[in-house]
Amino acid sequence: MSEDPESASAGMRYARGYPSLAAFIASDCDHSTSIYRRFDRLSARNLLYLQSELAELEAKQDTFDNEDHRASTHDKQSLRDWRKFRERAKSPGNLKERQRLDLALEIRQKLHEYREAIVLESTYFHLKDLLLALLRHIDTYSIIYKLTGPQTYKTSGELAYISERKLRVAAAIINVILVAAILFGAIYNLYCVKDERKRLGLVAVYTTAFAACVGLITKAKSSDLFAACAAYAAVLVVFVSGGLGNGGRSSSTNNLG
Repeated sequence: MSEDPESASAGMRYARGYPSLAAFIASDCDHSTSIYRRFDRLSARNLLYLQSELAELEAKQDTFDNEDHRASTHDKQSLRDWRKFRERAKSPGNLKERQRLDLALEIRQKLHEYREAIVLESTYFHLKDLLLALLRHIDTYSIIYKLTGPQTYKTSGELAYISERKLRVAAAIINVILVAAILFGAIYNLYCVKDERKRLGLVAVYTTAFAACVGLITKAKSSDLFAACAAYAAVLVVFVSGGLGNGGRSSSTNNLG
């Protein structure tokens, strides 16, 4: 039974630099450290170069087409039959057809290169179930967390990674705290405040905070955001006008008197 190369290298020590960084990324079972720059500026420049080359080839093709439009009937046969066009281009002394064939082959190759670059740029690097995070302006070494805890593999430095599951748990805890603060915190604050103007101001503040949380944390659409904020504000307004707070009890007592 052959030994897994990845498992066999788990006990190795690596020098600082690319060796240790590559081993660190490979040891991440969650693939959360597979983050690489996209080099958007260089990619865009390469596409512009290819585009300019194709524009020059297109202009040269247009020149040949204008010349062929005034050609004789015998010469125009190459425009209708690829086999004749290729045979005449390969015949010795036929420089005109040879130039046109070379141009056609060059356009074919350059178009293939151009469209392939566009496809790679639009689809990025999807590798089966693993979607690599391609960041724009991030240094490769900035993905590393320098921790003092136990290491998952031996390197010359103190490197470790945080599990994706732990990050999800931490995010869930933060969401629960935000929900409790936005909902129960608002009700408790309104319950303690007696001044009606301050309570209305708190309703505006909490509604704005709720809208910010929903807009930044979730993927809600604009229509969903408006509906959620309207419902949240309605709950707070009902609470304020329902006489459940200290100010509400005072108003009810005055009315009864």
